[in-house]
Amino acid sequence: MSSYTVIDIPGLSQLKIPKVGNPYSESNGQLPYSQPPEWMVQITDVNGNIFTSSTVIKYEKFSELLGFYGEGSRYTSPHITNSSLHTSAAVRHSELALIIPVTDSTVLLEQAMNVGTVIGMISIIHLGNVGDVKVTLQQIDYKTCYIQKHQQMINELLIRFTVGAKDNMIFMYDPHGNNKGKKIASYNFLTNQPK
Repeated sequence: MSSYTVIDIPGLSQLKIPKVGNPYSESNGQLPYSQPPEWMVQITDVNGNIFTSSTVIKYEKFSELLGFYGEGSRYTSPHITNSSLHTSAAVRHSELALIIPVTDSTVLLEQAMNVGTVIGMISIIHLGNVGDVKVTLQQIDYKTCYIQKHQQMINELLIRFTVGAKDNMIFMYDPHGNNKGKKIASYNFLTNQPK
């Protein structure tokens, strides 16, 4: 497991983001790994165009995810004992904040913000080992998103998105790394309904 710290984002005094340790070397923004990092992200538009890349074998269409923050919440009516909770409350999601390395896709993401491109999918994966097998432990998919902010911080990029829907999946494995299914939580924030 990687270590992480919680950092304040310059210019945004209210935003703190958990961030993995500093894996950088001077290599054109690409991270030199002999094994995949623990967290990675893939960002695609609604037409399937991919905005992320890396030199990590088997994850070339992903980017190292250096940090992220997103929060779901339910806003209830003043009467918490109201039995019809779905009619008295809305589930909301904060802006999703991602920190990734600056790469050649940095300007593509900035242009997507400039022209209002719909981001069809942001897929965050948490990688780990089960025995000797590298597996996806968790996958969080955010759908129908828009880039709200694009902030370069030296060799890191902070991007903030509005979120339309979310699927959070935890995968289960036997001791040999064979997939035994998954547990999932899903919500569509656009319709305010579970999926």
